[in-house]
Amino acid sequence: MREKWRPSFPICIWENISTLGSSPHSETAPLRWKCYDCGGRLIMEVTINIESLYGDVAKLERAEGYIEQAKKLAGEGNQVVLTGRGPVWFYLLIAHALHGKAKRLIYFSPVTGPVLIYDHDPF
Repeated sequence: MREKWRPSFPICIWENISTLGSSPHSETAPLRWKCYDCGGRLIMEVTINIESLYGDVAKLERAEGYIEQAKKLAGEGNQVVLTGRGPVWFYLLIAHALHGKAKRLIYFSPVTGPVLIYDHDPF
């Protein structure tokens, strides 16, 4: 019998805990989720639609404000998923800013699916 394939990081989201003041039905709502990894451990996953951070046009001169928003949404020690339309420089700034705050950072797009950027979970 073949062993069932298991992903190296959680990709299934099980239960919405809160919406941080945003409508859960909004495409731009940053959401906090409760999910479980392959070993059954409870972890917190925060999905940040980066387009919700900047609105119509991302401006480099407002980068510090965007970074502070992302840090506030990400929290400490959570798994963070970045998604949404945005310039490459914006994704790079946010990913760098979350290093040391996020246990695991994942990029998600409908084309690629989940892409692990970094994983600092010792388990």
